[in-house]
Amino acid sequence: MSEMDWNATVTHNLSAFLIPHINHSDPRPFSPPVNVSFDAGATSTGILAVAFNGLALLVTLNKASLWTPFNLYIVAIMCSNVAFGCLDRVLDIVAHAYGSVWLGPSLCTLRLYSLYVISPLIYNFHWLITLNRAWALFVPISYRARHNRKTAVLLCGAVMVYVHSFMLPLLIRDRLFYRLPLEDGCRLNNGRQLALVELTSILIYDVPKVGIVVVFPFLLWKMLSRRRASPVANPAVPAHARPEGRQEGSQRPFILLTFYTGSTLVCWWPIMCYSVILTYSPNTKLDPTLYRLSSTLYIIQAFLDPLIFCLALGNIWKCSPQLFKTRANNQVSNSGQKSRRRQS
Repeated sequence: MSEMDWNATVTHNLSAFLIPHINHSDPRPFSPPVNVSFDAGATSTGILAVAFNGLALLVTLNKASLWTPFNLYIVAIMCSNVAFGCLDRVLDIVAHAYGSVWLGPSLCTLRLYSLYVISPLIYNFHWLITLNRAWALFVPISYRARHNRKTAVLLCGAVMVYVHSFMLPLLIRDRLFYRLPLEDGCRLNNGRQLALVELTSILIYDVPKVGIVVVFPFLLWKMLSRRRASPVANPAVPAHARPEGRQEGSQRPFILLTFYTGSTLVCWWPIMCYSVILTYSPNTKLDPTLYRLSSTLYIIQAFLDPLIFCLALGNIWKCSPQLFKTRANNQVSNSGQKSRRRQS
């Protein structure tokens, strides 16, 4: 495969991770070779990420003490990771095994929905966590008075409506008017909706990724300023009367945000930079290994999301054996009851 063919293939694969900025001087859709090499490493990582996210969700949902308003944002991320992994990985394996034509229009649309709706939900839920910490640090009185589970659920719902309102029109128009032949692969016809693609690229993809990096230094500065200004905690003072930086467990969300920011920088930005280079300089010769590495890093983020959450909440590890032990005991007791009923 020539360097130009490889670049075209990489550009096609990158569209499965994020909508690239389109070069308006060449409004034609990308036309890579049909036979795209199967990335077993990325697929294996994706399957492990689904399993780990599912386990963390199971433990969290079975432990009422973990149902805090802030943790609901993490639950939303893990649910999106599971949904994206199940849909995209399964359909990706099928497409590589039997060809995109075998998927048919309906399954192809479902895969595009996972790529262009569920995947950006993950970005925007991460962005929501950053905005949540900005609210907590810069307007603490309002945050303590208004932020609860209902607020967290409404904000997550608002993010879902926001993403769907921009991405669904793109997918519906593509399905009705601009869908490319499945012989060319299951992909979005970017070239026929340039204005809408550019708008969604900025609002749904770029704003969350860039916003997390830009806002975090201000949050770090505010957190350090609070810690320097806060007096030593007095046990006689009620917890709700202490500054937020000194309340028990108040730093845990910020620690989570710190690790999430670092992981997104490492996992998301390489493939984002790769896409920008190929979009604005398509003749650039890049080592194919860089693409495989960046695409695998992107999927690793889905594995790191629940891992960081579990490490920050150490008690979740204590809940895991107890959960499975309880389920095993329930199964034994249920089987015993059934056997006694049969004997009677």
